Amino acid sequence: MYYLPGGLGRYVSGRVVMVGDAAHVTLPTMGQGAATALEDGLCVGLLVGRPVAAGEPLGAALRAFDAERRPRCRAIGRASVLSGRFGAHLGPRWQGLRNRLMRLVPAGSITRGADSVMGWTPPR
Repeated sequence: MYYLPGGLGRYVSGRVVMVGDAAHVTLPTMGQGAATALEDGLCVGLLVGRPVAAGEPLGAALRAFDAERRPRCRAIGRASVLSGRFGAHLGPRWQGLRNRLMRLVPAGSITRGADSVMGWTPPR
């Protein structure tokens, strides 16, 4: 399995915008590849399309997109590495121990932990 730790340094080059796995290649352990690609598409419309249609310069809109998306996608990428280390990459013996320990964690804690990924709100 290959991934790009941290994703690309920039998601914008000239007039080209990289989205989805092309921009932020992460391990599949978080199950967020398609979700972040859809988020990217929405953000291109909100952060690039809308301002440019209103007369703002394309370069400024592209920089805004890049600044908005990279921190979130990098955080998801880091979380996917951790999830892999403590998930599928542990091996059968350690996965059983991990599963028994996870049963002791209150469901609310797990939900709060997932909220940073699942609770995304589009920019305005």
